[in-house]
Amino acid sequence: MIKHQSCSEHKAAVEADAMRRTIVRAETMLEPQASDSPAISASDKTLFATVYFAAQRGFANDSVNGILELQRLNGAECSYVDLHSTMIADVQCSLAALLDGQLEKKRTDSNFFGLLVDESTDISVHKTLIMYLRYVCHGVVTTDFIGNVRVRDGKAETLTAVIEAELLKLGINLSQVVGFGSDGASVMTGRNTGVGARLLQSCPGLVHIHCVAHRLNLACVDAMRKNKYLELVKENINFLFSYFHVSSLRSDKLQALQNALGEPMTKLKHAIDIRWLAMYDAVVAVHTSYSSLVGVLIEEQANKQLACKGKAVLKFITQYNFPAVIALLSDVLKIVTRLSKKFQSDDIDLSSIKPSVSIALSQIRSLDESPGSCMRDFFENLVFEGDSVTYRGVALAAGGDEQDSFVSIRSSYIDSVIDALSVRLINDSTDALKLFGVIEPQSDCSADLTDHLDSIGQKFGSAIHVAELSREMQTVSDLKSGCYSGYSMQAFAKALILRHSAELPQAAKLSELALCIPVSTAVCECGFSLQNWIKNKHRNSLNDSTLQI
Repeated sequence: MIKHQSCSEHKAAVEADAMRRTIVRAETMLEPQASDSPAISASDKTLFATVYFAAQRGFANDSVNGILELQRLNGAECSYVDLHSTMIADVQCSLAALLDGQLEKKRTDSNFFGLLVDESTDISVHKTLIMYLRYVCHGVVTTDFIGNVRVRDGKAETLTAVIEAELLKLGINLSQVVGFGSDGASVMTGRNTGVGARLLQSCPGLVHIHCVAHRLNLACVDAMRKNKYLELVKENINFLFSYFHVSSLRSDKLQALQNALGEPMTKLKHAIDIRWLAMYDAVVAVHTSYSSLVGVLIEEQANKQLACKGKAVLKFITQYNFPAVIALLSDVLKIVTRLSKKFQSDDIDLSSIKPSVSIALSQIRSLDESPGSCMRDFFENLVFEGDSVTYRGVALAAGGDEQDSFVSIRSSYIDSVIDALSVRLINDSTDALKLFGVIEPQSDCSADLTDHLDSIGQKFGSAIHVAELSREMQTVSDLKSGCYSGYSMQAFAKALILRHSAELPQAAKLSELALCIPVSTAVCECGFSLQNWIKNKHRNSLNDSTLQI
């Protein structure tokens, strides 16, 4: 008996039994305890809090024992020592089950759901589909992560099957799914065989939304591609990034010259189309560090360290048009970036897209006649001496044709941005907004109320009683023009749900429906960023189930 008690197998069995008892006792940790609930020891609380803390921050399981040791050194009570990774995984699963239970209780109060999905490939070259659920709980719009599932391929039928299986696991009826947000890829938006079209067969009230932040990025890419010179500017910006990024010696030279010239200590950025804010960051970095960049390249050329490609880039960026266009892009993309950040916020709704875009369009139009801050900085730092032109001490090749061509480039680019934003954002949002115009406080639908109600009936007839909604509309209209005048659609919808659901049940249902429609899938991009942070090149064999927890 003594020999058996000292063996590793017996100790492991005792540890496993103790852990199972701990998990049972911990079932009430995240919920109010009943009087007859089992007591939770301080040691158990320390263990579960530590595992939860490590999981939240993406720490490896083998770091838990070290954190527990630190807790003991700081005086916390904890009897658990050298826990096996499987034991830590059991605690994680227990905590995940408890949290899932709480989320499930919240979802039971919701009548409708919006689904946000996106696909990506992780560091192990595994294709995954990330899914979030958007719903209303007690008037509050909530977005929950429901899965990051590995899929065998990116075909529409495969993705649809995975989505339906995950919803079935959660006990959600497909008829309750009223919104579907995606990045607009053809596999998602295909009219006949895309994921949205397939889901529509099971979800007759489904409203498919192409993420507004993705559309904004596509509009910017469209505007750049319409002008060959702007494409050359982008290529040269990326060359400068690569040239300094791959060499610590060049980076040190750049920083030293920035410091000497009093320029901001800015690192160059890579202009990548799929990153929403990358182009703005890249052009601003070049604009603020222009003198330093040219200075380093001139020094490298004098020391015969500059290759042919570098000499061509130096010649290109010291022409008048390059710093001028960089200043123009900085001003235009500053407005676009501000709009993109707004579209990525949680409180964005369908009704706020058109006003936000209209404001941005007005600001961009004004740049054609009234220069922005970066453009003013460019003009203020130009020095003309006879036939020569210098900008921040850099001699520019600036003939009359150069300056005239910049005026043409500026007008063409601004027009292209305005057209792209109008097509991609304003026109594409009109149809979906018509369904919810009756609860938009800033919209007067009295003239075409019948058309609006017919559209609601055709799309949501199984969920909304249109005849009753029609009788409620006079009261809704009075509220819109009365005490809720000036409210946003989201704020008004919340007010109808929380304060008037008893007397206006159909309007409250329509409000809940509107709040469930996903306008942006930015949360999916954040989810993939978290996935790539946790499952990185050092942990590329991380188990899929562990990653999902």
